[in-house]
Parts: sequence; structure tokens; C-alpha cells
Amino acid sequence: MLEFSVLLLIGFVVGLGGAVILGLLLTFVIFDTIRKRMVTDHFIIVGHVLREASIVFLILFGLNSIML
Repeated sequence: MLEFSVLLLIGFVVGLGGAVILGLLLTFVIFDTIRKRMVTDHFIIVGHVLREASIVFLILFGLNSIML
């Protein structure tokens, strides 16, 4: 039962992070583009992909002690 609760919590945190970051990321891209007068979203998207890939990597390889 404890394993199920931990898995449910990890799934909820990852899902919530994926839902919340989109609005914040879009806002950041718009303001950064306006401020610098150039398209910077490629760098921002790569950073976001690296962050999400590291979370998936940690989940897949069972390193939940690092995450929690």
C-alpha cells in the first residue's frame, strides 16, 4: 500500500508540474522575446526538455530517494 501511495504522489507531482509549467513557460517566452527583440524560445524549450527528461530518467531508473 505504501508503494502505491508513493507512486500516486510521484505521478501527481509530475502531472501537476507539467500542467503548471506550460502557462509559466509561455509567459516567460513572450516577455523574454519582447525584451530581447529576438526569438529565444528555442533555448527555453531545450531547457524545459532537459528538465522533464531528467525527471523521467529518475522515475524510470528508480531513483525516487533523490526526488523525495
